[in-house]
Amino acid sequence: MMIILLMFGINKGYAQPLLAGDIAFVGYNAINSNNNESSFTFVVLKTGGIANNTIINFTDNGWNTALSPAALGTAEGIIQWKSTGALSQFAQVTIKATGQASSVLSASAGNVSYSGSGLFILSVGGDQVLAFQGTAASPTFIAGIHMNSEILSGTQLASTYAGWDNIGGTSWSYIQTRSALPPGLTTGVNAIMGLLSPGTNGAEFDNGIVKCTATSAGSLATLRAQLNNPNNWDLKNEGLVPYPLPTTCAFSIALPVSFGPATASVQNGVLQVNWTTESEKQSDHFDVEASVDGLAFQKIGSVASKAAAGNEATELHYQFEIDLQSENALLGAGMASILGLIIAAGRRRITVQALLALACIVLIIASCSKEASVPVDKDKELYIRIRQVDRDGTIQYSKVFKAGID
Repeated sequence: MMIILLMFGINKGYAQPLLAGDIAFVGYNAINSNNNESSFTFVVLKTGGIANNTIINFTDNGWNTALSPAALGTAEGIIQWKSTGALSQFAQVTIKATGQASSVLSASAGNVSYSGSGLFILSVGGDQVLAFQGTAASPTFIAGIHMNSEILSGTQLASTYAGWDNIGGTSWSYIQTRSALPPGLTTGVNAIMGLLSPGTNGAEFDNGIVKCTATSAGSLATLRAQLNNPNNWDLKNEGLVPYPLPTTCAFSIALPVSFGPATASVQNGVLQVNWTTESEKQSDHFDVEASVDGLAFQKIGSVASKAAAGNEATELHYQFEIDLQSENALLGAGMASILGLIIAAGRRRITVQALLALACIVLIIASCSKEASVPVDKDKELYIRIRQVDRDGTIQYSKVFKAGID
């Protein structure tokens, strides 16, 4: 155990990896004739928020499918944004690039800096902002907004929601304001085309901001879809009177489950957890998690939702039991959890404290066994919480409560 802790519990301080849809664009202004400023706003959608020192790159380079393999353009700028503190879910960040010849960057939260061979200037003739992690040569895209549109012209195909601009072959050549839809992004899911009628004359808009009526939903997936739908945006062409950024909207999701009372106890070597839900929406299942310090939790079992089709407006009662005297079950669950954290250590930030906490959970549970040589210590504390998982993967936690040990 100590070797495992030393090998895999080292804090390497990697930046937090994000997935497509963990942020969404909610506003932009192309460069205006008043102060030569381009700006955009994004909202944090990731459950739990964004960790300190997380890095996201933003570029107005397009995705060039005329290249083989396809790649980002190189003529425009890349803004590197780095969080200087944790950002909660639904926090907004606005980034501005001011100046036609020598842009000055600013951000409402975090630090920003330039890289790349050009400047970040959103063209009034249509443009894009692509958010990615990694390098420009090997990007992992997490969000995108595209404001350009090409019409059908001979063999040159019109722009579409599905693929954005058609670049390469006998279609349009690549220029700085054109972009194909980057890999990993889907329009309407984790990317948006800020146009009401792509492929038509005059489809581009210089300014856009999401309507506040679309910033609340019953699930995270629904909220993403609403934010990435141009019908839920106000769009205009106004160089002197751009939209104010960030938005004044209150982003939120309705909680999928309303938790009632919850209790836990250990009697005769059996841990029993009871909880109640007062209502459920699109609920899938519940994970029971345990901790010895109330901070680092480990899953010890699951219970399916009793709600018909995941929806119930009346009270439902749940019970979960695990026989802590089963040596095979204990070792199996404990080792599986440890191995899971070891694997995770290679992918993300895992601390020595987290692994130690897991080991302590196993030891405390083992101490409750009738076969244990050490009698149960009633002064030991075991914390429990319920992790509710929605049908679209959205999660919600109950309050943390202690298990009484008899």
